[in-house]
Amino acid sequence: MDLQPWLEGLGSHLSFLVIDHDLVESAALLSCDAVVGVLDGDLGIGAEQILAWSLAADNNIPRIIWAVNTVSGRADFDEAIALSELVLNEDIAMRYYPIVEEDEKKYIGLLDVLTNEILLKGKSAQPADPEHISLTLDDHEELVELLVHLDPSDELLLSHTQGSPISLPRLKALWQSHELVTVLPMDDGICDGLVRAWLNNIQPRWAPAVTSGETTSDVNDCVELLGIGITQGVARIWNHSSEVEVELHTSEKERIFLGFVSTPNLIMDGRIRIGDTVRPINTRFLVSAPSS
Repeated sequence: MDLQPWLEGLGSHLSFLVIDHDLVESAALLSCDAVVGVLDGDLGIGAEQILAWSLAADNNIPRIIWAVNTVSGRADFDEAIALSELVLNEDIAMRYYPIVEEDEKKYIGLLDVLTNEILLKGKSAQPADPEHISLTLDDHEELVELLVHLDPSDELLLSHTQGSPISLPRLKALWQSHELVTVLPMDDGICDGLVRAWLNNIQPRWAPAVTSGETTSDVNDCVELLGIGITQGVARIWNHSSEVEVELHTSEKERIFLGFVSTPNLIMDGRIRIGDTVRPINTRFLVSAPSS
C-alpha cells in the first residue's frame, strides 16, 4: 500500500515500512521509525509478514495494523481483529469499529467505544445511541482497564479501583502510547484522520551518527541532506532537498555520483550497499548506523 497520502506534511526525518505480502529485509525494517502491517480480508496474512512483524515487536518498533478489503472480502473487520491476535501473537487494543451502511457495501463512519461517540465523515461527533453503547459495553470497559494500567502515576488506577470517575482527557492522552497496537479499518477512507494523527505522533527512533572531521553528531541535528544504505539498493535519507546533488561514499571509499534526490525519505539505486553514506557532492560526511 502507498503511505504517501498520509505522509504529506510530515518531516522527512521519519521513515515508515508497510508490511504486506512482500519479503522484508531485516536491516531495512530495523532502520524504520514505525511499521504498518496490512491485513487483507481476501488474502489474509503471509508468512513473510509474520516474520517481519515479530522482528518489529521484538525491537519495540511502533506498530499499527491496517485492515483492507473487510467490507466485502472473505474476512470481515471482526475476523481481521481475531486473525491479528491469533497469527501475529499481538495484544490488540481496540477503540474504533466501522459502521456499515445498511446495504453492507461500504463503511460510513466509526464507533468510538472509549468516548461512546459516532464519528461520521464530514460531521461532528455525536453521542452513540443506547443500543450501540450496550453492545460495546464490554469493549469499553476492557479498553478503560487497559488504559488506566498505562498511567505511570497510577492515579487513574487508584481512581478506577475506588470507583471514582475516570478522566476522559487523560484516557485519550494515554491512547497515544506506542505501547498499544490497534487495527484500523482502511476501506472507504473512514480512518484517514486517525492515520494522520498516529503518524504525526511518531518520534524518530533510529538515528545514525554523522562524522565530519573530528566532529560527531546525531543525524537529526544536521541540516545537510544525508543518508545511509539500509538494504541492497536502498538508502534512507534525512533533510530532503530537491536542489542538492548527492554522491555515494562506499565502504571501499569509492565516490559515486547519484544526481538529484527525487523522493523525501529514500534513494533507490542498485549501487547502494548497507552502510554506504549518501551526502552532498564534494563533502566529507560519513554516516554510520546506531550501535544499538
